[in-house]
Formats: sequence, structure tokens, C-alpha cells
Amino acid sequence: MTSSNKVGGQRLSDALMFWLQPQHRSIVANIIEALQRTPVPGFGTVGVGISDAGRMCLFYDEELIAKMPLQELLLTFTHEVLHILNDHIPRCLELLSTLRTDMERAKFKAVQNIAADLAANDVMRQEEGFDKKYKKWF
Repeated sequence: MTSSNKVGGQRLSDALMFWLQPQHRSIVANIIEALQRTPVPGFGTVGVGISDAGRMCLFYDEELIAKMPLQELLLTFTHEVLHILNDHIPRCLELLSTLRTDMERAKFKAVQNIAADLAANDVMRQEEGFDKKYKKWF
């Protein structure tokens, strides 16, 4: 394990420990704790999906999260959990299975992640107390 991987893993632990404090307890921590967590070197982002074993999984680039301030990391994990709470992955797979041509599937894949991200970001922006300095991200 490289030094950046150790730091990335520590940042994930830092976020979970923040949410496990009684004053910050959040369903986000419960969900992140329950997910299979899989580092993906060079992934360049954080995302949720289904692992090869069929489990819901949080995929993340350890170098990326090692550089994130804690507040940004918490917002990122909240965003990913909203995909799970809004059933984005099963609904995406269900719709994808109805598409008949490669062209339909390609068009769908090109827009589905953007649409799901917009939905998750909209929920986050409406939360009371959402720090205004982060609204520009979403």
C-alpha cells in the first residue's frame, strides 16, 4: 500500500468517524458503513455501483479522497448515498434492459449519470443549512 493509499483510507475513516459522533450522527454513515468499499486506483472520482459479487459498492480513488477537505468528502459521500436512497442504480438497470439497440443504450448511458447527479444535487441544495459556499459545486 502506498502512502497516498494509506491517507485515502484514513480520509474514508475520518468521514465515517465524523458521522458516528452523536452530534453528527447520519444515515449516510450507516449506509457507507454497510457498503462494500473498493478503492480503484486512477478512477479519478467516487461512485456507487454493483460489485462483481452483486453487492452495492462504493468505488473510490484513494489519491483523490486523500486530497479532499473533510467537508468536501462528506458532501461527496452524501451525494453518493442519495443515488442509493433514490434507487438510481436499479432503475437505471431496469430501463437499460428495455432498450433494444446499441444506439439507444449509448444515448441512455450518455445522459443517465448526468440526470441522476442532477437529481441528487438538487436534493442536497434544498437541505436547510447547506453551506452556501458549496452551492456552486451543485
